[in-house]
Amino acid sequence: MFSVAACDTAAAMLTFEDFYSPINGILFKVMQEMASGGIAIDAMTLSEQLISRGMLGEVGGIEYIVQLLEKVPHAEHIAHYCKTVRRKSQRRQLIVASAEIEKVARDETSNVKEVAASIAERVDQIFYGTNQSLKPAPIVVEAYRASKLVKIDSIKTGIPDLDSALMGGLKPGLVLFAARPSMGKTALMMNVSYAAAKAGLPVSIFSIEMTANELMDRVASRGKGALEEFESLPIYIDDDTAEFEQLKMQIRASVRKNRSKIVFIDYLDEIEVSTHRKADDNQVITHIMKGLRKLRKSLGITIVLVCQLSRKVEDRPDKRPRLGDLRGSGRLEQSADVVIGLYRPSYYDKEDRPGEADIMVMKQRGGPRNVTIRCEFNDDRTEFVPIGQMLAEKEYEFRDGF
Repeated sequence: MFSVAACDTAAAMLTFEDFYSPINGILFKVMQEMASGGIAIDAMTLSEQLISRGMLGEVGGIEYIVQLLEKVPHAEHIAHYCKTVRRKSQRRQLIVASAEIEKVARDETSNVKEVAASIAERVDQIFYGTNQSLKPAPIVVEAYRASKLVKIDSIKTGIPDLDSALMGGLKPGLVLFAARPSMGKTALMMNVSYAAAKAGLPVSIFSIEMTANELMDRVASRGKGALEEFESLPIYIDDDTAEFEQLKMQIRASVRKNRSKIVFIDYLDEIEVSTHRKADDNQVITHIMKGLRKLRKSLGITIVLVCQLSRKVEDRPDKRPRLGDLRGSGRLEQSADVVIGLYRPSYYDKEDRPGEADIMVMKQRGGPRNVTIRCEFNDDRTEFVPIGQMLAEKEYEFRDGF
């Protein structure tokens, strides 16, 4: 009835609950178990399995199995047929979910934000959730090969040397921009936003610390025509959302509505986590980072989280950032795919390289790290300007976290 490969494909794409007919769902589940046990599947073996389980009559007898055999399409098109079954299943799940959502929404005792977050997660699960977390090796390899055929465009940062250090630019993942206050974290965020938007990629900025007007002050400081240029770009700003569950919901909405490819959150310490009021900082950070990693994975986007380094930087002679300076460093460092640090020596000593800044790739999963890019930093225009100087690891001696 089905080849082993066809059974593996169907098992990876569907569950028995995806079938509208309970009988077909039962047959699918039994065939799954047969395939897992190495039992060949045809009319005879399937009937024997159903008889041994006392289920043959429940599925309509041998006659129904024969009818199915007569209607079996080509096995090589199994993926297409599975997608059709899955799509119809999603529609039915949406109908059921909408009724449940209406019931909860009408309950005046329910928390509106929690209901909204629950709705978003339910929809995500229907459309983006995997039907089966364990996939056979052939399916994993096939998906891997297919992924290599799809060109993933890196997101340019507007600083060529930084793009080189990042092997072409930012990739889908979770990125940290980390520094002490007044180092230029928001300026770097705006730099990268500009570059991405100019390349035609929709950008979403969730500015929790600064208002949209304050961001526009920074844009206007770039000179004549800066505001006009900015309003022509596909950049979307939310300066109103701070609560974490609502923030995740707004990110999902922006990705669906605006097709955002990169999302900026400015910044970590200002995110409110209402369900963890009594938790300590490390527990809150762990909750946020787990949520963002899950979100970026389900949406396939780049999330850039701006965060502040701990005060212990100020207690040592060398003020350059290190991974160990991250607040709750274990969780932040572990969760991030890329960590980019910022350092302006003239902030501490006005005579030390005034007007310059170091952009430091401190961590990069699967890529080079301990790379420093020197830039000009225009404080009046809050802008990083590349000067074409990249320093290898040996230029600086890092001991903590490398």
